[in-house]
Amino acid sequence: MVEAADIRTCGLGGDSEVTPVGRGTTGGLTLGPRRAVPLSLLAKQWPEVKDKLAEQLAVAVPMSTDARFVMPLMPNGVPAWLTRSEARLAAKAIEMGPSSVAEIAGTQLALGAVDRLIGRGLLTLATFTPTDALHVTGDFNSFDAEAAMLGAKLIARQKTGIGQPIAETPEELARRTLSELHRRTGLALMDAALAHDGAGEMQATNNPLLANLYRMAPPARTAL
Repeated sequence: MVEAADIRTCGLGGDSEVTPVGRGTTGGLTLGPRRAVPLSLLAKQWPEVKDKLAEQLAVAVPMSTDARFVMPLMPNGVPAWLTRSEARLAAKAIEMGPSSVAEIAGTQLALGAVDRLIGRGLLTLATFTPTDALHVTGDFNSFDAEAAMLGAKLIARQKTGIGQPIAETPEELARRTLSELHRRTGLALMDAALAHDGAGEMQATNNPLLANLYRMAPPARTAL
């Protein structure tokens, strides 16, 4: 008999993309499944990002592109198989290097092209992540905490469906980010255990009672 490990992945971690959700009266956050370079790490490699974050924060009206940056991953130039609009955007990204999404894409159509290029691995996304949240709470300090704080302020001021900020403070945003990470991780572990016992896939995630119990549980202080 050959013994093997039962390995499952759930797309969660310190580099999961944090996306504000503006629908409804309270708003919220989603994590992943897309990976992103943490702002704190980006700033360590490209310090100019802090100036760009500060410029975005100085604008009174929050934008959906705030705290979002892209970097080209096209060492051989623009692929020939891209559409004309995607090719123009890819060429612009190569010319500009690390840039804010707002600098690269000025229209909704262009934003869609950016998402497609990220999905195809031609651009790398950098934005607020759980790693940044740990820098804000002070539980991790290997990278640039100032960039993490600026990113948290930008995400926190995004609006809910009734015009209220997603979070009152950057610290609250960081705590909610880590709480959601803990909740999703707990559900993923339960999913794996139940599936191993033959109960089927996604049993915990699709169970409203378990999902709410994890949501109500106080978050632990855990370094990623």
